[in-house]
Amino acid sequence: MIGGIGSAQAKLVFWVPHVPPLRTLQNLVSVRPLLQIEQSKLIDVGGNHWRKIINCMAKIAHELMPGRFPTWQLLRDQPLLGDGGEVALVALPKPSAPLIRSVFDSFNCASIHFCCGKQLTEQCFAASDIIQVDQDFAKIKLNSAWSIPYLDYRQLSNAKITRLVNLVKSEEY
Repeated sequence: MIGGIGSAQAKLVFWVPHVPPLRTLQNLVSVRPLLQIEQSKLIDVGGNHWRKIINCMAKIAHELMPGRFPTWQLLRDQPLLGDGGEVALVALPKPSAPLIRSVFDSFNCASIHFCCGKQLTEQCFAASDIIQVDQDFAKIKLNSAWSIPYLDYRQLSNAKITRLVNLVKSEEY
């Protein structure tokens, strides 16, 4: 079992290369909901960096799962990774083949996985498993996985998020 925050039944699973900087989230061995107070503390402690990560996840989730919330901001503030949500975040500071398999096995086979950042993608998957779609996005041959830019406005603009959503939807999950 892999540790992470969010829903163990997540429809969208985001992989990042570092663990959130809260003591309560350091050594997780399963996926558990993020409490509202933890989300606030995460942004206070992790600063703008973690605020951007949460905002980018909320924007992607809002576009891929329309209808639940009128705006991405309301989805983010529930909190996005809270109890009853449909999103999870998994930190992979030292990825390995067994760990990657564990991430896929820990979630519903219908989940869509997003490996965030080119460097993390290259650490997690063999080059032969990465199908470059364009300069920003790649499809991973295994399961329903995508390589996307890191969750930061400079790397993953609103226009790129819309393009990603269109690519994912065109796969007809």
